[in-house]
Amino acid sequence: MENKNSARLVLLTTALIFSIVIRLLPYLANSTFFSTDIWGVVRNTHVLVEHSPISLNSSLFDGYNNYWPTTAIELSVLSTLLGAGVLYVVEIAVSAITLSLTTVLFSLKKGWSGVLAAIVAGSAFNIVLMTGAYTKEGYAYTMLMIILYTLLKPGRVHPLIMVIPAIALPFTHHLTTLVATVILYSTILAWVISFFHQLEFFRIDPARAIYIAVPLLLSQLAQYLLLGKYSTLAVATQWLALSLTSYVTVFSVIGIAISLVTVRLKAPVLRFFTLVFLASAAAISTVGSLYIYMLDYETLTATLLIVISTLLVIAGNVYSREETSVTSIIWMTAISGLAIFFIGEEVPGYESIVYRVVGFIILIASVGFAGRSKWFQRVSAAVFLVASVTVYALTMTGLTPTLGWYWNYRESEVYTGRFLSEKGIGLTVCSDVKQSMMLSGLYKYDATNLPSCSRSPMLIYGYMRDKGALVSVGRTVKIWFQEVGGIVFSNGDGFLII
Repeated sequence: MENKNSARLVLLTTALIFSIVIRLLPYLANSTFFSTDIWGVVRNTHVLVEHSPISLNSSLFDGYNNYWPTTAIELSVLSTLLGAGVLYVVEIAVSAITLSLTTVLFSLKKGWSGVLAAIVAGSAFNIVLMTGAYTKEGYAYTMLMIILYTLLKPGRVHPLIMVIPAIALPFTHHLTTLVATVILYSTILAWVISFFHQLEFFRIDPARAIYIAVPLLLSQLAQYLLLGKYSTLAVATQWLALSLTSYVTVFSVIGIAISLVTVRLKAPVLRFFTLVFLASAAAISTVGSLYIYMLDYETLTATLLIVISTLLVIAGNVYSREETSVTSIIWMTAISGLAIFFIGEEVPGYESIVYRVVGFIILIASVGFAGRSKWFQRVSAAVFLVASVTVYALTMTGLTPTLGWYWNYRESEVYTGRFLSEKGIGLTVCSDVKQSMMLSGLYKYDATNLPSCSRSPMLIYGYMRDKGALVSVGRTVKIWFQEVGGIVFSNGDGFLII
């Protein structure tokens, strides 16, 4: 017994160290920030450090991330208390998020299930990108995990552990707040259905779900009235709300039906249906990826590695029939309904949203790890780890760049942005999404996206010729240019061409 505990402790420690290192590698390699999404947060952090107290509606902010200010506020407080630069504070925060995620998971699951769940969440490619970048979403993952912890944890849970994340989440990230709302809605729906049909797997205390849902909804209302109505949330309509509710309700009911079938089927039949599920889900994912992102062969292969290894983890959860695992099926199908809603209603940016929703499904799949079917769980966790590390290596070396390579920035790119903001006042520069996100987010500099450049000066980099310019999520266009005439600025790799 003592040897088993020691082995678990060693494996858990190794998983924690690996999870932190793999997230910090981009910072160590490039000496600058990682992710196209972080630049507005960095700008807002500097504004808070230098100008507090200040209204969150001030024009000094980036005009987007300031409407979900928790991340920037936390970074500014850490920077001030530690007397450290924002880059170093982000590295500390990234490590803290990783430790928090894996610690909450291990506390919830215990034993080998906790270790394996920590490995999955710690190595999952989608989660590594979001938590490694310290985006709003990456920070919100921890709050969502605490909410799941309070729903699933046996015994008494302190009320503050339920209320604080529920209040903070709407001021941190809108999509994660929506995911949490969908999870709570599907949980309460399952509880209502249990009055009419026995759900023997359902063991969640509905009082907890309501206790979390009430402050979450009130906080969402407060965020919208104070900040959200000035942001992209202003486009929300009653029709979209009704459509969203319909999608989530239908897919929640489908999840409840699948859960019931799962616990009632005999083992051989369940095994057969699990295989059918794996095959059909892999096929749907392939068609969906090609339809939404028009991926090349290499990127499609890497995407399927993530999808199939995730499906393998989910299949293990289904086959275990453990109560938490079966309940997680309802949450995953409800969140899938959320993704289908974004696609069906053609919500702007749905390509990026669907990609992110996959990360939430993986997170819930890790929560569903069970002590039964130990051999299958260990094999699926090992396969998932290998697949995630493989995709990470392929992406960061540039072989499948659209999955995240463009999130890497060089110092020269950041300094070029500073040069343009100081010397190119009044200009509107045209570049790809990677550069325009940094220019507009960090420097609030006018930038438009390739390939529609009109007569604007073009900021071109060598990677746009080799790997392609990023024009939207998962899509690139190779830019060919001659380094003659018209060049008014060069940093050795990038050129500003008039």
